[in-house]
Amino acid sequence: MTFQEKLAIYADLILSVGLNVKPGENIQIKFDSQNLELVRLIVKRAYQMGAAHIVYDFQDDEMNLARYQHLNDDLLDDFPSVVADFKLNLYKAGYLQLSLVSPNPDLLKQVESARVGRINKARSKSMQESMRYGMENHSKWVVAAASSKDWAKAVFPTLPEEEAISLLWENIFTATRVTMKDPKEAWLKHDARLKEYQSYLNQKRYCKLHFVSELTDLTVGLVEGHIWNGGSEKTVSGEAFMSNMPVEEVWTMPNTIEVNGYVTMTKPLIVSGKLVSTLKLVFKHGEVVEYESDQPDTIKLLLESDSGAKRLGEVALVSIDSPIEKTGIHFKNTLFDENAASHLAFGQAYLDNIEDGNIMSLEERKERGMNHSSIHKDFMVGNKEMAVYGVTNDGQEEAIMIKGQWVI
Repeated sequence: MTFQEKLAIYADLILSVGLNVKPGENIQIKFDSQNLELVRLIVKRAYQMGAAHIVYDFQDDEMNLARYQHLNDDLLDDFPSVVADFKLNLYKAGYLQLSLVSPNPDLLKQVESARVGRINKARSKSMQESMRYGMENHSKWVVAAASSKDWAKAVFPTLPEEEAISLLWENIFTATRVTMKDPKEAWLKHDARLKEYQSYLNQKRYCKLHFVSELTDLTVGLVEGHIWNGGSEKTVSGEAFMSNMPVEEVWTMPNTIEVNGYVTMTKPLIVSGKLVSTLKLVFKHGEVVEYESDQPDTIKLLLESDSGAKRLGEVALVSIDSPIEKTGIHFKNTLFDENAASHLAFGQAYLDNIEDGNIMSLEERKERGMNHSSIHKDFMVGNKEMAVYGVTNDGQEEAIMIKGQWVI
């Protein structure tokens, strides 16, 4: 199979499996300047599938870097509300959301952390309503990846540029089942497998999860009426979609005040353009009260984004035998790295992880234990030493994962 044939299949999977595009629907595509070949294929295929209108959110590393480097100091804490309103209005109008990520992990390496943090905080605060609208699944959305020279160079620094780009594409195609005999059928089978784990955990109704390894001893309380999700999701109107491609996780909602103990990050993480290699966190009554990191200033800025940033909004389980983990590659991109290891997330929780969340008031959600924030930042905690136990209402612990793998 040629590269062009694989790319065409990938474009089709993003639209058919990811967004589940139906005739007459509108789409917004967020993409990088290096993704034009793939975007053109996606746009052509989308119109062939009956899409009515497509809006483009164009990104470019050099232009993005210029803002971080040269924005007037007096404007670091401002972000135009008209931009946030435009995004929110697209959600309200039912526009499907496609984000094609081609991260440049080193882009902001030389920019002062405090400056990056202030700019990001201003944007997150202004965009909080549209982010919430998206995370509540009012419309279908998907995050997918595209290889690029900067990302490939960061992942494979010893390889020539073209070879690195090609190898990254091959890993993307493998992770998204492009190279399988029948990719769509493969996605259906994979989705069904994740749904089995989801169903088991939803039937168990554990009140807590207990993460234990040599580096971690953390208890994560789960909200009353929590719902486990895995693989495909549904919008509030019942439309199916696949929010991440690839996806290997099942996830649910922590109780924002019932997280206690300590946890150690197991894979490096990019935060505000800085590579965070080490991170240990201590939680008490749901809040981070202590932390150790090789990038303390960067973590401090993240946790001070708002009142919900020090608390958890997601807990997700991923087996270490996932195809992504088996590559042995650190992708320096959350979309891939979070699907290689169990993980937690600071900040905003997903509304579809709680029963009747869409008909609750904001105060009712908060009382139930749902976290609210302008950020949502995943960090990986699973490895081959990790055990995860479900805690029953009478305090018994039942094994869910041993040595990083499912045992249910």
